[in-house]
Order: sequence, then structure tokens, then C-alpha cells
Amino acid sequence: MKKLLPLLLLMSLGAAADEDDAAWRAAREQRLRQANGWLTLVGLFWIETGDNSLGSAPDCRFRLEAGPAHLGTYRWDGHQLSWLANGQETVCDPDEAEGSTVWRQGSISWYTIRRDGRLGLRVKDNDSPVRREFKGLEYYPFDPGWRLTGHFKAYPEAREMRSESVISGLEEVSQSPGEIEFERNGKRYSVQVSGDQQGYSLMFGDRSNGHGSYGAGRFLDIQAAHADGSVLLDFNRAYNPPCCWTPYATCPLPTPQNRLDFEVLAGEKFSGH
Repeated sequence: MKKLLPLLLLMSLGAAADEDDAAWRAAREQRLRQANGWLTLVGLFWIETGDNSLGSAPDCRFRLEAGPAHLGTYRWDGHQLSWLANGQETVCDPDEAEGSTVWRQGSISWYTIRRDGRLGLRVKDNDSPVRREFKGLEYYPFDPGWRLTGHFKAYPEAREMRSESVISGLEEVSQSPGEIEFERNGKRYSVQVSGDQQGYSLMFGDRSNGHGSYGAGRFLDIQAAHADGSVLLDFNRAYNPPCCWTPYATCPLPTPQNRLDFEVLAGEKFSGH
């Protein structure tokens, strides 16, 4: 009986982890399906000097496939940005990474973004075909062997982290507090993460990309390091970036340092969307 106790304990812990993983997957899918989630993204436009009209009419500079013919116009002179609609002009803040002012009409919403010094417009539609036809997510089987312990090494000061974007000619810029070292199959790896003391985000690539997992790589959220620097990398919770569902996302690509030379057969799969 004593010999069975450790085995029973391991089975109990494994079942609990599996249940937690199932709950995480359900929450992940719920967030994707919600109104204004990534499945609703239908447009990305780069604002130019002058008037930038938005709508489905042929004469709109920013033309949507569906929706009202004319929603309004962004006017940009290189310094001041205004939204003009219904005879009113509203001054906007062009320097926000994600515009705090979200405009809505019917199922459509839109707001400005800043990416690599460029001013853009992001448009979402809660009635988008991608959201309506979404069939759910696929995963590799849960495997406790992909729950790896790493060690976080903080930089003396946060460093700028630049990554190529899925949008040609665009770079994604974030702040990196440090790197995480871990071992796999007897080999040591070090990956750079973005984030802060609240937690970290890792965009990584591996040899499963394009052969079961999404070709551009995946994200992994990591809780902040413990006092001794230890962190948990649970690759069962690796997930796809928004660009796997829409061409209008500005996702970063993994840096060379974050491209792993082995297959991560865990987390979210990709079978085409």
C-alpha cells in the first residue's frame, strides 16, 4: 500500500492539472468568441495626411466590405487628429498605442492604434463571417512533461525589444524586463520576454510551426518569477496569435533568440482558418 501512495498522489496531481488546463482552454475560447474579440477584426488602415473617410461606399478611402456607406472621416495634418461625423468634429489623441475612444455604429466599432510610429485605424465587426463560422480550437493532448521550470534573469534596466511584424515593413516594439533560462532534453535555452513585474509574455517559434502548430509561432503567458527567480513555463497553454484568424492583426514574429530547435507538441494547434 505504501508503494501505491506516491503513484496515487501523482495521479491526483495530474488529474487536477488536467482539470485546470480544461478550464483555461474554455476561458480562452470564450474570450475569442466574445463581442469585439479578435474574431471580429475586419479592417486595418494606415491614416494618411488629409481626409480619411471610412465606410462601405466606393468613394471611401478606407472601404469596408459591409456596413454603412459612410461612417465618418478622420482628418490628420501630421499633428492633430480629428473625427468628423454628423456635422461634429471630435479631437483625438494620435499618440495612444490603443485609442481609448472607441466609436460604434451597429455591429461595427473602430479606434486608432500606434505601431512603429505609424498611425492606424482598427475596425471590428461583431457580425464578421470569421466569428459566425468559428468552429472552436484544437489542442495537443495535455502532457505534464511540458510543464518546465525555468529561471528568470532580470536586466539591470528594461530593454527595448524589437520584433518583425506579420505586417511587412513594420516592427513591434515592447519592453523586456529580462530573459528566462530553461533546459530541454539536456540542452539549455534562454528566451527573451516582454512584460513587467506582474508577469511575462513569450512569443516563440519551434519546429512544429507549420506542421501542426501555427506557422508564425505562438504566445505563452508566464507568471512573475518567485523570490528565487523560478518560473513555470507551461507549454500546454501555448496559444495562437490573432493573425492566424485575420490578416488585419499586427502580431510580432519570434526573434531569432526565441526560435527553439525542437518541436513543442503541446498547447494550441492550427488546422487553418
